[in-house]
Formats: sequence, C-alpha cells, structure tokens
Amino acid sequence: MATLSHSSFVCGLEVDAMLGDFDVDVRFSRGGGRDRLFSPGEHWLKAEQDTQGTEEEAVIAMMPRLIEGCRAYAGTPKLVSPGLLSDEQFADLMRAIDSKWDAIRDANSAQAAAAVVVSARSLGLSPSPSFRQESMWDANCPGTHHQLLLNTARNEFWCGYCRRSGGIDALEDLVKERRT
Repeated sequence: MATLSHSSFVCGLEVDAMLGDFDVDVRFSRGGGRDRLFSPGEHWLKAEQDTQGTEEEAVIAMMPRLIEGCRAYAGTPKLVSPGLLSDEQFADLMRAIDSKWDAIRDANSAQAAAAVVVSARSLGLSPSPSFRQESMWDANCPGTHHQLLLNTARNEFWCGYCRRSGGIDALEDLVKERRT
C-alpha cells in the first residue's frame, strides 16, 4: 500500500454512519502500473485499477467503488474537503450512483414473487429489494442483528457472518434452529 508521502489528497469525506459520524481522508497514488484510491485511517475503503489516463480521470473512474462501498457498509458520505475531486464531480458521482441503485432496486422489486422472497417473508425475515446487485434481496438473519442475502435467480440464501447458505429448505431449517 502506498504511503502518505507518495500520495495526493483526493478529498475529505464525512460519513453519516449508524453508530456516529466519522471523517475519512481519501488519497490517490500511482506507481508500478497501478492506480490506487485509499483511506489511511479506514483500510477497508480502497479501490485499484491498472494505470490509465490522468490522475483526475483515474480518480473519477475509481471513486464510485469507494462511495458505493462506504454507502453500503458504513453510511452515506458527504464531501467536506475537495482536492483532486471537486464539489461538482462528487455531486455528479453521487447522482450517477443514486440513479444506478434506484434502477437495480426497481428491477429487484419486480421479483417480489420469487419463491425465496415469499418464503423469507412468511418466515418473518422482512425481505427488501437490494440496491447493490440485480437478483438480490436483503433479509434479517434469524436470531441475529445482521442481514443475509437472498438470490432470486437461484432461490437461495447466503449469510457471510454465519457461513450458511442453501435453498429454501435450508433457510427454513435455519429459522427453525434459531427459534428453538
């Protein structure tokens, strides 16, 4: 990973997270044929690609991955300090991401009658259409405080935290196991 002495300031973000706001500095580095966006204080917040174009073009190309990851797993970021990324560019990226996620959520909403969604609803898992990927829904993992994923294309579920997955029968078994 690049060090601060070999990186450029992209922007400062404030993330409105469920457990409290936090600030993030986003940095850019280029070297060894790779472009990198990263936050020195939040090691999970990063994106990489092969070097291409100007620094500004590389930042614009990678920043959606950082914003989407931040929004999906921590909270909505707000630009508080522009750098290589301007206020206008950040606003354009946010609009594009909102549009993309709305389209995905709308497509997923049309899959409300999928067997795995119907089953999760009848089991009280409160399924809702995901905005991250088509054919995916989020639902409450039974007996926990986290989410599991429902795949409507395959009528399967997956929980990364519990390391459980399977079809509708396996989902019903998981709920029974957790409620006894």
